[in-house]
Amino acid sequence: MSSLSSSRKLRPLLLGSIIITVALLLIQGLAVAISMSTVLDNSRHEHQISDAISDRMKDIRFHVVQIQQFLTDVSATADRDGFKDAKEHYELAQKQLNELKALNSQYEQDANTTLQAMTSFYQVGQQMAEAYISGGREAGNVQMKAPGTGFDDRAEALTKHLEALQTKVETDVSAVTRESEALIERSRLILISSSVLLVLLVLVGGLLQYRRVFRSLGGEPVEAMRQTRYIAAGDLSHRLQVNNSDSLMGSLAEMQDKLRDMTGNIRDLASQMHGNAGTLSTSAVDVQSASHTQSEASRAIAVSVEEVLQSISQLAEQIHHVQSEARAADSAVGQCAGLITTSAHGIKGIAEHIGGAAKALHSLRDQTDTIASITQTIHDIADQTNLLALNAAIEAARAGETGRGFAVVADEVRKLAERTSQATVDISRQIDALSNGMHRVVDGMQSSVQATNDGVAQSDQASEAIRGIRENAERITEHIEAVALALDEQQLAVRDIAQRAEVISAMTEANQGAVDTTASAASQLSGHAQELQAAVAVFRL
Repeated sequence: MSSLSSSRKLRPLLLGSIIITVALLLIQGLAVAISMSTVLDNSRHEHQISDAISDRMKDIRFHVVQIQQFLTDVSATADRDGFKDAKEHYELAQKQLNELKALNSQYEQDANTTLQAMTSFYQVGQQMAEAYISGGREAGNVQMKAPGTGFDDRAEALTKHLEALQTKVETDVSAVTRESEALIERSRLILISSSVLLVLLVLVGGLLQYRRVFRSLGGEPVEAMRQTRYIAAGDLSHRLQVNNSDSLMGSLAEMQDKLRDMTGNIRDLASQMHGNAGTLSTSAVDVQSASHTQSEASRAIAVSVEEVLQSISQLAEQIHHVQSEARAADSAVGQCAGLITTSAHGIKGIAEHIGGAAKALHSLRDQTDTIASITQTIHDIADQTNLLALNAAIEAARAGETGRGFAVVADEVRKLAERTSQATVDISRQIDALSNGMHRVVDGMQSSVQATNDGVAQSDQASEAIRGIRENAERITEHIEAVALALDEQQLAVRDIAQRAEVISAMTEANQGAVDTTASAASQLSGHAQELQAAVAVFRL
């Protein structure tokens, strides 16, 4: 955590040192620029003033010489036009002196003194020229040579004042030059001092950064790069020796140790996963084979249930036919009873009634035989149903846990088949009894034909036999209705079995698809485990 904090503080430190260095450079450059600009401005101003003063002094000396020249020419040639030229140069010299005072006020007194001397020189010169013109050479020479007040003395005095002023000006120009040089020297010293200070600050900052960076790195960057290449190549066998764990090299060593531990764990887990994947793949193949077998058994059960359902449907149709025949037999027995009752009322019609009764009994015997045949068919179908239910139970037992519910339903079907078989046996017994009764009735009818005297007794016996037949027919009808009801229940149960078989078949197919997917996934997992082992094998511990 401290290493991370140190690395986070390293960037602000570097950025801060760079910003401070750049700021110092900017400040130094700005200070030097301002200083040099000030020096240059002052030097330029002083030099401009010095140059202007020097120019004015040159002009003044020129104009004084011109005044002297023109006045001398007037004295020698008596040409008064020289006065005008001398006056013009006098005025220009006076103007230059005034400008000199304006340029530098410290020259005001000297300029005034020089101006007074120049005015005296100009006036004496005019007087000398007038004396030469009006009084001749002797008068002019007097004005020129007069001690203290003559033109020559005035010229000499003016020259001294100009030389003194020139000397002062040159002294001031030299002072300005020296001051400019001193200012430049100070600027140079400031520049050198600031440069030295900046270099010291940069060195100190560089040393601090060097110590901070190498403390954060914990070693040479080349060594860190070399170890990083080893780690990138998967070679974790080169251990790092670091003194400071709170550094980049320390973090790199810690990462190397953790990678070494992680790689070892991954290698062990990859080996275990490869073994588990092989076991899972083998188990998935076994389950897949068992699932295929279960799917085939489910389809066979569904086919068997469909056959049972068809057989029960056929049996139900036969039972409905038997029920119709039983009702017809009951109707015939009722007719026989009516005939016998009618014969009891009149002996005369006994023969006719006995003949009709004999015909009806023959018809009833035929119907009874038909019922017996249908009952036998029902008995056979019940036996076949019992056999199919037994096969279905066997297939359900082979299906294992999935076919347990189907086995229960198959057992119920078997019980219903047994009940149906027992009911057909009872019906056969009743039909046998009914057949025996009809045989007795026929014998009685034959006896009645032979002995009409016993007609009443035979009629009574016939009535009793008819009542028994009717009762037997009613019982047969009840048994047939019970069989029909049992068949309806059996049909519903088998239909439920068929639906459950379809559900089991669909679930088996779905399980087969899931098992196939599991087997494929197990195979892929085994391949991935091998790839993972190959990938981990790259690392050398």
